[in-house]
Amino acid sequence: MVSGTTSRSACSFVNRSNFLIAKRTYADFSNGLYKVTELQPGLILIKNGLPIAEQIKLTEIALKHGEDPDTGFWRIDQLGQKVLNQAPRAPHRGRIYDALGKYPPILTELCQKNLVRAAQFDSSIKPIDATHFILLYYQTLAEPPNSGYIPWHQDKDPNDGDDDQPVVSFTIGDSCDFLVCNGRPQISSTHPRSNPVNLAHRILFESGDVLIFGGPSRTIYHSIYEMHNDTAPKSLPLRDARLNFTFRFTPHILGKEEEFNSKNFVSVYHKGT
Repeated sequence: MVSGTTSRSACSFVNRSNFLIAKRTYADFSNGLYKVTELQPGLILIKNGLPIAEQIKLTEIALKHGEDPDTGFWRIDQLGQKVLNQAPRAPHRGRIYDALGKYPPILTELCQKNLVRAAQFDSSIKPIDATHFILLYYQTLAEPPNSGYIPWHQDKDPNDGDDDQPVVSFTIGDSCDFLVCNGRPQISSTHPRSNPVNLAHRILFESGDVLIFGGPSRTIYHSIYEMHNDTAPKSLPLRDARLNFTFRFTPHILGKEEEFNSKNFVSVYHKGT
């Protein structure tokens, strides 16, 4: 049985020195340990929630489905070039949205396992049977996009989940800085979008980590403005990229997935909010 540790932490990782201390190497977790930390009520970080064997399996699934010519990460543009399907709006990002039941059961099993870990530590996290997931492929760029890899937003689209049901997020590949604000980000001349005045958490989100937000943290504002090149585990079949699996409980969307795929749906964070 894989064992883990738990902790409650007031550390926000906003301070750069604390942020660097939060970083860990795979050698630290070679024995399969994971660590559960409550960053604030309803916001749970599970370091190493996905051991390397599970990361490899999920990467293989993502890359296989990502090559599907109709529903995968890529499309052919008007010039006949292969581009990620969020181009030109977000040329560094590919997106898949679908019912979870169409994919191998390991996705459901890992989502449920990590939800149970979080729920044992935070009563506001409700174990759910996720119905859908969004799979994102991010290219790691030499310079971050001006608008960020994913700009500030709340998960409030119709396909993002019901009520305060938790969102479960897996990250695999290159690490990134996951930013959190508990209210609308306050931007100024001295505090750009990547460092707003009211920044609550700057989380180093590394390959194999799991982030869960529900209950009082279900509608946090969050974004990613920086990814770290060449930080993926060497044994992963993925380079210069990051995969993000986010699991949702949206039973009312079952059978309506076509309405929310990458061809037909513009998310709230592309509408300027």
